[in-house]
Amino acid sequence: MNDEVILQTAYAADRWSDFGVGMAGAAAALAGLVFVAVSINLSEILKYRNLPGRAAQTLMLFITPLLAAIFLLVPRPARCRPGLGTARRRCRHRRFPDADQLPLAAFG
Repeated sequence: MNDEVILQTAYAADRWSDFGVGMAGAAAALAGLVFVAVSINLSEILKYRNLPGRAAQTLMLFITPLLAAIFLLVPRPARCRPGLGTARRRCRHRRFPDADQLPLAAFG
C-alpha cells in the first residue's frame, strides 16, 4: 500500500465515526456509573479525606475520552470554524484554511 493512501485514510474523519460512536458510548456509560456510585455513597466518600478528590479525578478521566469522541464526531463546518461565527459577523464571506494547510508552527 502506498504511504500517501495510508495517510489519507488515517486522517479522514468520516472513517473514524464508528470508533467515535463506540468510544463516546463506553465513556458516557462509565462516567454515568461513576456519577451514580458517587451520588449514592456521597456520605461515605466525604468521611475520608482523599476520596472526594479521587472520585472527581476518576470522573474526569472518563469525561475526557467522552469529549474527545464528541469532537471527533462533530461535522466540519463548510465555511467557518466553531466559535468564529459568533465572533465575526462576516464569517460566511471569509474562507479560513483547513488544519492541514496551516504551518506546523501554528500548533506549537
